[in-house]
Amino acid sequence: TMLAYLLAERHGRSVCLIDPGASKPWRNNYGVWQEEWDALSAKLELPLNSGLDTQWDFTDVWFGGSWEVPVDSCIRLDRKYARVQRAKLKELLTSSKVQLFEEALDVQAIATNIFDGPSLRHDASGSTITLPSGKVIRSKLVVDTSGSESRLTRRMPGAGESPAPAPGYQIAYGFEVVVDGSIHYAPDAMTLFDYRTDHLSHDPEWERRAVESPTFMYAMPLGPAPGGSGSASQRVFFEETSLVARPAMSFEECKKRAFARLKHLGVAYRPETITDEEFCYIPMGGDLPEPRQRVAAFGGAAAMVHPSTGYTLCRMLAASKDMADAIGKELAADSRPDAVAAAAYAAIWSQENQAQRAFAVFGGEFLMQLNVEGLRGWFSGFFDLPESLWSGFLAGWPGLPGNSLHESWFARIWFGGQLLVKLPPPLALKLLGGIASFTLKYGTSLLRSVTPLFGAPPSYEWIPPVPKAEIGDVAAKREFVQLSGRKLPGSTSESSSVALYFEDLYVDRGRMTAMVSRLEVLRPDQARLLVESLERGGTGRVAFSDFRAAVVAFLASSREFHSALSSEELDAIMYRIQARIHAQGHTIQEVFQAWDLDGSGMLDCTGFMAGLRALQVGLSGKEVAQVFNSLSAACSGSEGEPNRPPAVRNGRVVLSAFASLVEQGASANLLKGWASCAFSRLREQLESRSVEAVARRYAQPPLRRYL
Repeated sequence: TMLAYLLAERHGRSVCLIDPGASKPWRNNYGVWQEEWDALSAKLELPLNSGLDTQWDFTDVWFGGSWEVPVDSCIRLDRKYARVQRAKLKELLTSSKVQLFEEALDVQAIATNIFDGPSLRHDASGSTITLPSGKVIRSKLVVDTSGSESRLTRRMPGAGESPAPAPGYQIAYGFEVVVDGSIHYAPDAMTLFDYRTDHLSHDPEWERRAVESPTFMYAMPLGPAPGGSGSASQRVFFEETSLVARPAMSFEECKKRAFARLKHLGVAYRPETITDEEFCYIPMGGDLPEPRQRVAAFGGAAAMVHPSTGYTLCRMLAASKDMADAIGKELAADSRPDAVAAAAYAAIWSQENQAQRAFAVFGGEFLMQLNVEGLRGWFSGFFDLPESLWSGFLAGWPGLPGNSLHESWFARIWFGGQLLVKLPPPLALKLLGGIASFTLKYGTSLLRSVTPLFGAPPSYEWIPPVPKAEIGDVAAKREFVQLSGRKLPGSTSESSSVALYFEDLYVDRGRMTAMVSRLEVLRPDQARLLVESLERGGTGRVAFSDFRAAVVAFLASSREFHSALSSEELDAIMYRIQARIHAQGHTIQEVFQAWDLDGSGMLDCTGFMAGLRALQVGLSGKEVAQVFNSLSAACSGSEGEPNRPPAVRNGRVVLSAFASLVEQGASANLLKGWASCAFSRLREQLESRSVEAVARRYAQPPLRRYL
């Protein structure tokens, strides 16, 4: 809603909102830190305080019962908190300039920019949406705000990136109720956490579950109840919350614990006055959106939920202006739709913000490993930090107060070091072990977020497509034309082309260095040694054919790049190739025919790898080389499957055989993807059974071997 408002009101764009529940009230309650809300009011230039209904000067947290902290010990935070008045905020952010369609868009992304039905289609100039009513909408950009489990946006790691941990889930059961007498909690403060478990001590089984799978009470005193007897009757919003867990805790468990806690605390509520009952389900963490998507995701669909806390609202409001400004700028410049979508993603997921999120993803994973004793110790140490530090971590988004203390790798490691010394020693040791195990399991994303090592996260910046005249190994094609006397397709002047190709028969040092760097397979020092070895004559240049042969020989002799891919990895790449070709509106045969310049139906190593790079399917130079080596290994019998045709003959790739491999591998990868999804759902439903038992029960060949 905020993003649509800004694009329509501030940038003068024609905006439509497709939402089957657009006219319905917003369902969940939202709590916000007053300092963040004030900062957003200034950034957005809107009177956001008119969208609040209750404010508290203090915030209380309860972590007693462990680490020698008395059960009834309460920590008071001198920081203001507020509750959002949903109807008023919605009214404030609703623009009459936004066209509204209360319909559902039934569509599923099955590959990058490819969908399973006619409801959404992309072309070079924009997108076409067909609604169930038959209404057709033409748009330059589609923004997906359908939530964390969107069907429009693909969330998966970029090329060369390790997958993030699977999402954790925040589950909460809340309700507003009238209380007669004491509400136990301070009426002038908002209670953010109550992690005590003494209310379940009467039942050992309940207490065991509460220790192993903790929940906390969240309480908002809302003032005197209408028609009540003065201050003796108050309205209170209570919520029992599982901070983050995988698998998710049941709503029924949260509900039972909430009422058991109130009974133990002596809170006399009126059951018949329960209103505003809510069931809160928030996926946290997981992968970011796949780069190069035409649909620009926002909010939960873009993985913007705080991976450690579940905070969402202020982060999305802060990001909405940045994304709206980026979209507005690109639309004003009449940029291509792909460039507009890329700018939208880059506005919210800069490389710096990705690194900060990776740090918080680890935080969420670590919190899932802690029992109630660990969480009490963790949060006691966390809130013992300077307020600017802990508040900045809870905000976790550029432009929000305190976030500047977490935006660099040095700031994050400084924060982690200060937190470490605040924790109980056993918990500090567990944290260090958690860092090691997380890195071993999920790669270097955490280390990259707290050190200058391991490079930067992938960028969402737009990369313009390679012009047709530059696709493939241009220098090799020019050399071929010059030597054979044939005319390069698209050339208008044969004489000028020949003269140009003659000049390109030699490659100078600068061009050699640039071309080796573009391969993305050699370190700078390796590239320098290779170039120096070619300059034996001291002329500063070398024949292009010699240069090309040297690079191929280097790759062929390198152990690192000679290794073949597994059949699963190769199938996944085949699927990406097929999806990319289809997204461009071509068939596999058409593309491979364009590669076949001499009509032989075959390509040498250099031409084949140049063709793969030109497809722009996100393969690194190393992966491109490994694809060729995998095809070669399959022909020699060391890898591959016997039912697949040999794709390499006498060191050259047979294009028809490779096309067949692409189709077979893509089908196999699609089946494995479906099987993995189905199996994950079965595991969630049958968590008490072993993986093997579920596979034996449900999987029949050929599905079983994939599971």
